[in-house]
Amino acid sequence: MRVTMVKRSASWLLDTFYVLRADSVPRLASAGDAWPRTKGRGLIDAVNRSEPVRSGTPVETAVRPGGPADRPTALVAVGECAKDRCRTNDKISMYRLELRRQGQNGWQVARTERL
Repeated sequence: MRVTMVKRSASWLLDTFYVLRADSVPRLASAGDAWPRTKGRGLIDAVNRSEPVRSGTPVETAVRPGGPADRPTALVAVGECAKDRCRTNDKISMYRLELRRQGQNGWQVARTERL
């Protein structure tokens, strides 16, 4: 599922909530700057090269700092279906991937955990 929260004073309020399905794969817009920019794209590319993501279809990916600055964590929802062939009822699995720097500008997956 995807949940969006907004801050109101000292509280957080639910803004949007919906269930992700395997066929909810985002379609990228072709207008404007590419997102994420170069540094973020390296992280996403490393996640997309990982075995769990390559074996299915990434539906949602989130990256956050975790531990040392050179060890961000990615949470990935992966549809257990071939790319561009996902149906509403296909299963979705969640993975936590710990990344680490590889060289000066590269990233690689150091650890994968199915949630």
